[in-house]
Amino acid sequence: MGLIKPAFAAFTALGLAAMPALPANAQDDHAALLQQISDSLPGDMINDPTTLDYDVQGGNLRTRDIIDPQIPGGGAATQYEVRRAGDNPWDIQAYIPLTSDIADGDVITVGFWARTEESEGDGGLGQVTARVQQNSSPWPGFGDTTFSVGSGWRWYEMSTRADINVRQRDAFVVLQLAALEQTVEIGQALVVKGADQIMGNGARPAPPLPSQLEGRGTLISLADNRDWSLQGPDGTIEARADETIWLGRAVQFASPSAGDQPWAIQASVPLSEAVAAGDRLEIAIAAKTVSASTEDGNARVGIRVQQTGEPFEGFGDNTFAVGPNWQLVRIRTTATMDLEPGSSVVALHFAGAEQVVDIGPAYVVKLNEE
Repeated sequence: MGLIKPAFAAFTALGLAAMPALPANAQDDHAALLQQISDSLPGDMINDPTTLDYDVQGGNLRTRDIIDPQIPGGGAATQYEVRRAGDNPWDIQAYIPLTSDIADGDVITVGFWARTEESEGDGGLGQVTARVQQNSSPWPGFGDTTFSVGSGWRWYEMSTRADINVRQRDAFVVLQLAALEQTVEIGQALVVKGADQIMGNGARPAPPLPSQLEGRGTLISLADNRDWSLQGPDGTIEARADETIWLGRAVQFASPSAGDQPWAIQASVPLSEAVAAGDRLEIAIAAKTVSASTEDGNARVGIRVQQTGEPFEGFGDNTFAVGPNWQLVRIRTTATMDLEPGSSVVALHFAGAEQVVDIGPAYVVKLNEE
């Protein structure tokens, strides 16, 4: 498999060819990229989240690469088809290599994106067991945690404390897959040392809300985790730091012309909690116009709440104008359907005009009942 190259906190798949040795300057760029990701995480990152090129052990297994911009964490995953359950969960497993020694007492936290395509398990749930392990006899390890994996993309996470010393060359996280006959898809994984959570099973403690939203309801988006699915031609999307906006980060979207399909350049902001028909939502987007070939010089951004899979049903279709200074654009809508976390997003569309737009954090609030 090829690299998954992070673009800020959202990651974009590069390709599926085996990764060649990088020239010196590319190696330096990759090291800088890994440091940038590590700096954005709690603790110290001790794996390479830009690759899905894991060694796999076991028979009765078929794997294939998946590229889909709707996959959170990078638009790519590996599908593991377990054609027959094993006698033990570890009869089939994938190995995530670690980049650091582990010392007795270290806190290690492992997280990964996953979904189940099909499974013989109860309720169609898949089963994945994660374990930190020394990959040499007698294969000691710790932190064994079994996850029931649903059909929608979700972040799965466990934290544990090492009770052994492991040299870096022998240090791995193993994902055990043979407990069931199942087809599961696993995307980006992150492993950190020295912190007891990465995203808290997809529910980080809520960041401070802008004053305009305080007390209005429950935040159902991960405003401080810019793990958005981004879609657009090369050169149309750039993520960067910006200390002038909440949370210090922005993504710039550049549409070279007005297109027939406004969604040709888009961001998909995942919802972290379920939405029920009748729920009232307030969507607040930090945005500003850099340039726009519109009559008033203000950019136009389309917005829609929708499912991530076909037929992409949704509601709340709207278009809002963006001024030249940072502003918090607030839009209210009422859900007309049920949506599940991990399979629903707020989609933002930028190709409806020739324009350049900066987008900061996005807040989706389920409003309190009146």
